[in-house]
Formats: sequence, C-alpha cells, structure tokens
Amino acid sequence: MSDRRRLYGVRKFNKRVFNPIILKFAGKRIYGVVHHKGRKSGRAYKNPVIAMPTGDGFVIPLTYGSDTDWCLNARAAGAFTLEHKGVMHQVGEPELIDTATVASAFPGWLRFLLRLYRIDQCLRVKSSPSLEPAD
Repeated sequence: MSDRRRLYGVRKFNKRVFNPIILKFAGKRIYGVVHHKGRKSGRAYKNPVIAMPTGDGFVIPLTYGSDTDWCLNARAAGAFTLEHKGVMHQVGEPELIDTATVASAFPGWLRFLLRLYRIDQCLRVKSSPSLEPAD
C-alpha cells in the first residue's frame, strides 16, 4: 500500500471516529478547534488541530498536508475562528510555511513528533480582533 493511500485511510478514519471524540475536549489545552465554513457549501465545520501561540497569532502543523478541506477552506476565506484554551480568536492571513521555520514555537516533544512523522508544513495565522468570525 502506498504512503499516500495509507494517509488517506488514516485521514478518513480520524474524520469519522477520532475527531468527534477529540472535539469533546479540544480547545481547552494543546488542541485547538478551527471553526470554518465550507468554500462550496457554506456549511459550518469544526476541526481539531494542534495550535501553538506565537507573538502575533498561531502556528498549526498540517498533520495531513495542505490539501485537507479545513485548510483549503481557511485559505480560501482568508480568515476563521480558532478556539484555543477556551478563548475564541479571530485569525486571518493564513500562510503556508515550512515547519523548520517555526520549529521554535513548539515544545521539544512536539518538535520530535513533527520530525518523526515528517510534517514539513504549517499554517501560520495572525490574530486580529477586527476580523469577522467565520461562523
């Protein structure tokens, strides 16, 4: 089985099984919740992510790559709401960036996992109270 096919299977499983469980406590600790709208349907969605604060926003490792629906939706909209540690943040200016460039934003154990699983891209977003909520 190819790596791409295996990754698709893991993504599908997590979307149906793991994500609904994680969403019950996401947004409280290291996990964040991306609240976004579908770029075609306009429907509201929530996705658990790892979100690390930076000086001017957040960095989100793209565990499954930049072609996931939530990432495509966020980039198309240019802004979304990120729930982190119980606080809703309006974020925007989503930018794909190499993980190595922002590695210092992550604790050592997470940097290790990012290298181990070859997660080489992150989405960097900037906080802005003036942005309209995504949902």
